Amino acid sequence: MSVTIMYKYVNFAVAFVLMVPLVLSCQSDILAGEDMDGIEAVWRSSVDVPGHPRLFLLKGEEKNIKAILTDMQYAKVHNGILSTAENLLSKPLSERVLTGKRLLDVSRECIKRIFYWSYAYRMTADSRFLERARQEMLAVASFSDWNPSHFLDVAEMTVAMSIGYDWLYDDLPDTERALIKDAILKKGLEPSMDSENNDFLWKANNWNQVCNAAMVIGALALYEDDEEFAKEIITRSVASIKLALSGYGIDGNYPEGYGYWGYGTSYQAIFFSALQKALQTDFGLLSDVPGFDNSGQYALQMIAPSLLSFNYSDTDSGTSINPTLFWFAQREHDSSLLWIERQQIERATSFSYRLLPFLLLWASEVGSIDVVAPRKNVWVARNANAVAVMRTSWSNRDAIYVGVKGGSPAESHGHMDVGSFVLEAQGVRWGIDLGMQDYNSLESYGLSIFGTEQDSERWKVFRMNNFSHNTLAVDGQLQRVDGDASFISYSDNPLFMNAVLDLTPVYEGLLQEVRRGIAIIDNGFVVVQDEIKTLNRISTGVRWSMATQATVNIVDRNTFCLSQGERRLLVRVVQPEDAVLRVWPATGRYEYDASNEGCSLIGFDTWIPGNVSRTLQVRLIPECSPTSEQDVPALSEWKVTSYL
Repeated sequence: MSVTIMYKYVNFAVAFVLMVPLVLSCQSDILAGEDMDGIEAVWRSSVDVPGHPRLFLLKGEEKNIKAILTDMQYAKVHNGILSTAENLLSKPLSERVLTGKRLLDVSRECIKRIFYWSYAYRMTADSRFLERARQEMLAVASFSDWNPSHFLDVAEMTVAMSIGYDWLYDDLPDTERALIKDAILKKGLEPSMDSENNDFLWKANNWNQVCNAAMVIGALALYEDDEEFAKEIITRSVASIKLALSGYGIDGNYPEGYGYWGYGTSYQAIFFSALQKALQTDFGLLSDVPGFDNSGQYALQMIAPSLLSFNYSDTDSGTSINPTLFWFAQREHDSSLLWIERQQIERATSFSYRLLPFLLLWASEVGSIDVVAPRKNVWVARNANAVAVMRTSWSNRDAIYVGVKGGSPAESHGHMDVGSFVLEAQGVRWGIDLGMQDYNSLESYGLSIFGTEQDSERWKVFRMNNFSHNTLAVDGQLQRVDGDASFISYSDNPLFMNAVLDLTPVYEGLLQEVRRGIAIIDNGFVVVQDEIKTLNRISTGVRWSMATQATVNIVDRNTFCLSQGERRLLVRVVQPEDAVLRVWPATGRYEYDASNEGCSLIGFDTWIPGNVSRTLQVRLIPECSPTSEQDVPALSEWKVTSYL
């Protein structure tokens, strides 16, 4: 086991031990010493909790939102929310209908409905929105429960009901207000005190962030009814959420990938926003987590010029407006974090994301701003599932963009995608990641898909193993789950942008050594170079592969031509010279595997004798590239800006 992995597991073990008393007792005594003293000091400071509404937008703060609507993009979002709220009026009342084991779809629909209607009512005073939100909340309050066996469902429903209860408080009849309050307490907060439901308290992933944020929001909504219970819930969440915050890499990268960054980090920002607005404190958490403060940069860098994401792990490539970047932009005083978000708003035709009103709530705190282009064309994140991205331009949609993945399959929601890359050029995604597969579709076959042992059923799923990714397969074997690949070096030289990974830990027992370097050379073409040293065996088979949606033609013994519309990309295998090019379907072995229609895999197999060193070099050349013939040196000679 690598030192990095061992360190990570030791830290988790320590955290788990610390969290056990919390899980068993649901009490706030997990914290000790100065941590506990700090929280108690906040409670002793005569916290002045405002009246309703106290969540995110105090009474009278609607004017702050109206003030920024002179900005055409903010006005577009505002009008989009109102239009969606209008369209939602005709929907039937929500019902308690599970999809598989989850009520989550219903909970998320309720957030969208209640949040949008509450926003629309506060901004327009149109009583139709109040009436419809009232009916929806009463319907949800009548559910037998909010499905505590899958506590995310409870969490998101608690958020929906708490916002509606708080924002519409003064306009709800007393009897109905009591019913809604009782539902938040009995079906939201109290189930979190049961040890059968609250394992989120000791998780270090998005569950921790979403559930703790929801419990804090619920506690703040009902604060005046049982102040001591509310304080207990909030104190517990402040203790627990440190586990999730500790998962962010120092550079801001998020171990679960971009998609779950959008989920977990959005709720993390909501958590802080709720505390700061209602209690005027974050309990000192933000000052202790520099990695979290840098996390807006991670989200920015994960978006390619096409506005598709670098979608490693359980993430799809599609993107949309991300309100959380507005929270980071105002906190970090960095308008470049909104470079992509401004483009997302410009292209948006739908405004139905359930958390979208937070964009205007957070934007209103800083007003209209001039957005400047980001400065870094190369960004490397060293830990927390290490990744690197490089691009030739921020302003040109035809720019070359490459993202490469290090880290470990063992991370939450991880895939065996270590060494894998995505590639864009000329406005086209050439090298793709197939993305996640719907959990319900897999669980319906009885699969246990969240295990991370080497023999877990998770790795039978085609989209989750290395055979579907743009990386190496050695002797037809899976990557090592307990391996952790780190970046050795990188360069931000604009004529030789590159990053070099040591992949050896994920091929332990299969190869003696393997390193992968990816470079953009002269802003014109991409090189993927693997340097391999085999074990003392007769022969080792190595497969190089890349998934693509392009039409594929083999034009000569070492060159593929990929085409999408009028765009072309040459994939030239420079080494080994005896490579036999192959094209094969991007399909798995089992009935439950997604069909991946329209996708294929290209690459080659090579057999390497024992105890020798070999180089595999593939050049990915857009048809407009002015040159691609220069020599590329060994990885040890790649120009280095810094060793990590």
